[in-house]
Amino acid sequence: MLRNSLVVVSVLAVVACGPTGPSAEELNTKLPAGGGSGTTGGSAGSNAVTGGAAGSGVSGGSGGSGPGLRPDSRRNREFLEQFSLDTLRMVGTLRLSDRTYGLIKTKDGLVHRVLPGNYLGQADGRVTDISPSKISVVEIIPDGLGGYMERPASLALNN
Repeated sequence: MLRNSLVVVSVLAVVACGPTGPSAEELNTKLPAGGGSGTTGGSAGSNAVTGGAAGSGVSGGSGGSGPGLRPDSRRNREFLEQFSLDTLRMVGTLRLSDRTYGLIKTKDGLVHRVLPGNYLGQADGRVTDISPSKISVVEIIPDGLGGYMERPASLALNN
């Protein structure tokens, strides 16, 4: 009976704290030692996420969550944010006035230029770096626990 009570308390605490409250791992560490909750840590804090569709030129990886990390709902959306990241293609770079632009082709055939700091894709993807062979992006995605985490991705140059 004690075991079931502690699990219910943990669940209620997560619900009561809401999405900005402590993580499940933090709550589990605050349970009294020796109480015998019968639960194990599991993968609640695992950040491994893979992104991109096969052959899309999009690669994913693992990211980390930060305290209070969430998409900025007040930010004006940029044009390329209406497209899914796996439908965008890097077609090259352009150097103008000491700036290197990434060239991205949308599914409708138009080519757009981006700089670090621009946003693209539907998961609040922010361009972090542009090299001759790829455009690096960090997306903000739900972590499945009511919060958000960052997931690195990239658009590779299609030959």
